[in-house]
Amino acid sequence: MTRSRGDLAIPFFAADHGVLAVIAGFCGLAFACSGPEPNSGEEPGTGGAPNQTEGSDASGGSFTGTGGGVAFALTSPAFANVDGCSVESSKLCGIFPDENVSYMDHANISPELHWTNAPQGTQSFALILMDVTFGQAHWAFWNIPGEVTMIAADVPQDTATPASLPGSRQSNANFATTSEEGYFGPHIPCNVFEFQLYALPTNTFSPMDPESAVLVAIELQELGAAALGVARLTGRSGDYAMACE
Repeated sequence: MTRSRGDLAIPFFAADHGVLAVIAGFCGLAFACSGPEPNSGEEPGTGGAPNQTEGSDASGGSFTGTGGGVAFALTSPAFANVDGCSVESSKLCGIFPDENVSYMDHANISPELHWTNAPQGTQSFALILMDVTFGQAHWAFWNIPGEVTMIAADVPQDTATPASLPGSRQSNANFATTSEEGYFGPHIPCNVFEFQLYALPTNTFSPMDPESAVLVAIELQELGAAALGVARLTGRSGDYAMACE
């Protein structure tokens, strides 16, 4: 099914929380770590990325875009993109600082993020924090104005509409244990996580289920070429006494 939203036609994957939970149940055996499973409460699911041209910037940050030129890049002072970082090679990845993870009652503060070279025509951004090991989103943050080039650390978690970016909206996953609305950082040792920043050609993105970061992420991933580009920043949760592959 396709919904038209202004000049942005958005295909929607029709799924509810119950269906996702059933699908997720069949995927629960995939782990990037050896050792016993933490009691995370997260259910594996499915995910993906728009089918667009991929590349890397000078610092190793991956991106997808719809044209040539300088890469649309996402970076953070908290950790760096590392060439070769993947679910299959998680040991190579930059590690999220303890303050940015929710595991073991760490501070669970969202990291500072910066981006450059947004695609021409970008009017707003949408950000996803994805557990790519399990294929499920932890945090969604959208309607970020097109002139913005950074998000300060520690986005408030007690509201769906942070005052620091007027007009923006956020949600987390239904399995989040830290707050009802805001950032839910990595919480499974060794899992690979990725910030995905979508450049959108409209001022407003209106997901059909704004209460669920998982479903918001699915809608964004289904945009395909309707998204002008996607910048990515990939790392992993720490070992926390486990042996990452």
